[in-house]
Amino acid sequence: MFLRDYSRIVGAWLDTSEQAKKFIFLFQLLIGATAFLYNAYPAYSNKLKILFIALWLTTLLIFIILLIFSYGYEINMLVYRKDNGILYDKTLKIKNVALRRKTMQIILRSVMRENEDETRMVLLKTGEEVGRDFFRNFCEQRQTKTTPDLCEKELLKIIFKYDSSSGMGKFTLKTFDDRPTISANVEIKNPFTEINGSHEMCSFLIGYLKGVFSSCLSKEMEVDIEEPIVRVGEDTVSRFRVKEKVRG
Repeated sequence: MFLRDYSRIVGAWLDTSEQAKKFIFLFQLLIGATAFLYNAYPAYSNKLKILFIALWLTTLLIFIILLIFSYGYEINMLVYRKDNGILYDKTLKIKNVALRRKTMQIILRSVMRENEDETRMVLLKTGEEVGRDFFRNFCEQRQTKTTPDLCEKELLKIIFKYDSSSGMGKFTLKTFDDRPTISANVEIKNPFTEINGSHEMCSFLIGYLKGVFSSCLSKEMEVDIEEPIVRVGEDTVSRFRVKEKVRG
């Protein structure tokens, strides 16, 4: 009765953690192996049953420990509730909206102007506001959990792992140097702003990185795009250079 009522409320639980996916795959593999061996060797059915029940429980226990002791910010934990249509982010405790990549591109394109420089500034400003707001919300939720203090580099890595699970592209902090001034290199694989090899909307990501880095480092940062769109196998890659703004 409880499970039936619960299924009406919760439509889906989405966990974008690669580790969780591996454990789920292992769990499914054990179930398949059990079914095969149980039918293939009926004489050993009781022993096989005990063995695989032990394996199931061990795998399930490891999975639970993974969730309990994980930082909880490297993955996107989403719950869709059928009763009210809300997609809830359990990691940051916020409401989410899952949009197609094409839909996001249409939204960004709507702010474009005939003047190319004006378009770039609008996208930069919008991206920076999004980056600053996300970082602020991220840190507010992080303070509610018993996680150790992290240096800026490690915090940025965790934020980028979270971003990578959102569908914006795979974010990687390639380098980070804080001497004599702060500088970093960021790579985004398959950025959602890319349209058929065009990088006209990359200014949004430049602004987003500026907002995140400036907020995280409490310094005014500058972001330049080193390579707008590079084809690497089946993927497209954009590379960015972040540096501390020089006051003149």
